[in-house]
Amino acid sequence: MGGDCAESFKEFNPDNIGDTFRILHQMAVVLMFGGQMPVLRVGRMAGQFAKPRSNPFEEKNGVKLPIRGDAQPSPGVCRRWLCCHATCNPVEPRFHLAQRAGHQELAHRVDEALGFMAAAGLTILTTTEFWTSHECLLLPYEQALTREYSTSGLFYDCSAHFLWAGEHTRHLDGAHVEFLCGVANPLGVKVSDKMDPKELVKLIEVMNPQNNPGRITIITRMGAEKLRVKLPHLIRAVRGAVAHCCHFQFPRCDPRLNASQSLELAFIVAERLRKRRIAAKSFKPRRQLDPLPSL
Repeated sequence: MGGDCAESFKEFNPDNIGDTFRILHQMAVVLMFGGQMPVLRVGRMAGQFAKPRSNPFEEKNGVKLPIRGDAQPSPGVCRRWLCCHATCNPVEPRFHLAQRAGHQELAHRVDEALGFMAAAGLTILTTTEFWTSHECLLLPYEQALTREYSTSGLFYDCSAHFLWAGEHTRHLDGAHVEFLCGVANPLGVKVSDKMDPKELVKLIEVMNPQNNPGRITIITRMGAEKLRVKLPHLIRAVRGAVAHCCHFQFPRCDPRLNASQSLELAFIVAERLRKRRIAAKSFKPRRQLDPLPSL
């Protein structure tokens, strides 16, 4: 998952959208090549025009107004929909992997693989899928874009593929959790070091009562030191109470803010995955010795 912490109407333009698409695709290609495993591309975009603020009010011309980003004022809701729709229009990004220092060999091998795919008529756009995500914050906006699927009778929030409840909106008795329980989208829950293990288990049970595999993603939001102390307790609590219903995402070094650093991170992770994969293939277990004959 990657994208801006908060989208803005001022910075909304095709170049920025194309850059985000391109860097996420580049990272995914590098990770797939190094790890030899599928990678989901989820953009934190096409809807992240609102987010909770530490100070929920802003003062302008002597008037104190509530604001949660560009989409919070009433006219901003319509503009948010237009920008989201424009973002989701097909974009044809150009893929050129940067030759990062220390990763030239891996980058060259990825370039060769992409060249082979192009020669074979297999392009990135025809072999990959891209998903969108944002925090479920402004409920009137989310409700307006919720539709019932005629075949299954399930309701989907069509504003994004993946929605999450944040630190300020994941209350068990809150309207945001109640809304998310009613849609069939895959859901995320952001947790910090303040999350109580019992509360997390209860939240998962409420949001995924049928225990559907992969329905819930736990997005950890805490520093490295707190992560070492708090995270094991959360994992043990979830594994002991609800099995196979969720997985944990660990954005320990949040790479969403800088494109060049994001691609550099992808190279580093891919290189480690490749070395681990090669080491696993070359490992030869010792031949089991025949048991000694009994006397």
